[in-house]
Amino acid sequence: MTSGVSELNTSRRVLPLIAGWLCLVFAVVLLAFSAFMLLLQTPPLTCLVIGSTSMFPAMVAVACLLPSKRTIALRFIGAVVCIACIGTFIMSIVAPSKNEPRRTQRGMLIVAAIAGGAMAIKGKWPGGESKEATAIE
Repeated sequence: MTSGVSELNTSRRVLPLIAGWLCLVFAVVLLAFSAFMLLLQTPPLTCLVIGSTSMFPAMVAVACLLPSKRTIALRFIGAVVCIACIGTFIMSIVAPSKNEPRRTQRGMLIVAAIAGGAMAIKGKWPGGESKEATAIE
């Protein structure tokens, strides 16, 4: 019985490390790609967008690898997700494209915006158990 518990604890430690390092590598690749595009004389705004996009996986890496900075990183991630989903929802209504999202897709945008907003406000994963709830059981 204890080997199953130790395997669960091991996977809870290893999974954030793997995800954090993969996100960090992805962020560095995005930054390098934006610098490479700048060298190829791509418009600076395009390079700026790609370079600033690398901040999202970098914040995910911070949330996974640095427990002391996790709350701040999760608030940032939640705010970005909330703003992106709300912006996409508004743009799908104001300026619909040929590939206009269906009602279910718009509903998923609203759900993701609510989850991102909750994460930005609480500073923890949505649906995560609190320490008080685990202490009661």
